[in-house]
Amino acid sequence: MNKLIILTVTGLLVSACSTKPITVDRIAFNEVEFTSLAAQGTTSISGTAFIVDAQGEKHFPSNAQARLNPKTSYSRQWYEVNYLNQQNIADADPRYLKYVRKADIDARGNFSFENIPAGNYYISAPVFWMKEFKLEDGSVFLKRMGAFVCYEIQVEQGKDMIVQITTDNPFDVVLSE
Repeated sequence: MNKLIILTVTGLLVSACSTKPITVDRIAFNEVEFTSLAAQGTTSISGTAFIVDAQGEKHFPSNAQARLNPKTSYSRQWYEVNYLNQQNIADADPRYLKYVRKADIDARGNFSFENIPAGNYYISAPVFWMKEFKLEDGSVFLKRMGAFVCYEIQVEQGKDMIVQITTDNPFDVVLSE
């Protein structure tokens, strides 16, 4: 009987110490804020997504897409809460996704967006790779490395842009769980 009580008390203490990650609620989606943005423009954005690690090796995304999000109160909340402060945020309203432009990234990190209207945007890409680690006992394991990189950009009508989505400090590279 004493063992059962000790296990129960221990189980309660362990469960009381573990906490769920906090998820920040999203602000209300205001579609008017998005529909007021021009749907088509004359600007092209081309660029490269990559990270140079601490050893000087350049890594490109694999099977990834660059994203171009119009800067609105809704996307700004994601940028501040999730990207800058690295807090969980509730899933986006499905209507939001039709305003996010996507471009495939090739094996050398290149991507392009066409017919972009003037305005302010967040441009982003996931840049992850697998790194091999050898342990003292000779065994090997792979670890996912990299970062999700995002910048604010301003697009001017008719002025094509070339951008790099990267981190300029290899120590900013985070291990991904």
